[in-house]
Amino acid sequence: MTARGGGIPTVSIDARGAEDRYGFEPADTLTPDLLFDRAWALTLLEKVLDLLAAEYAAKGHSELFDHLKVVLTQGKGAVPAATLAALLGKTEEAVHMAVHRLRKRYREILEAQIAATLDDPSEMEDEIRSLFEAITA
Repeated sequence: MTARGGGIPTVSIDARGAEDRYGFEPADTLTPDLLFDRAWALTLLEKVLDLLAAEYAAKGHSELFDHLKVVLTQGKGAVPAATLAALLGKTEEAVHMAVHRLRKRYREILEAQIAATLDDPSEMEDEIRSLFEAITA
């Protein structure tokens, strides 16, 4: 006759020890509301980027967009203007102007997308602020 448990060693479950261990884990301060706001913000920004890419493609400027979008996604200093100029065969001044236009058009599309969700256009700045707060929270 075999021993109870088929000869497999028993494992003690110390529930209190497990609970104590999780007490030392960092608390997640993101509430479901904040998670929803962040997901909405990221989805909106991705949609705006896609619309902007489509505009550039329609004008035959996909390559320009592909090189410049890093300025929108990673920040102004992500790639030096001199590097972008060399890649695009343009002057640094032309790259600065192209980046300025790109950022301006990005903001216009973003505002249009947000405006479509608002009843009161005067709430635009508050909504944009909330959008970026959701991303950085």
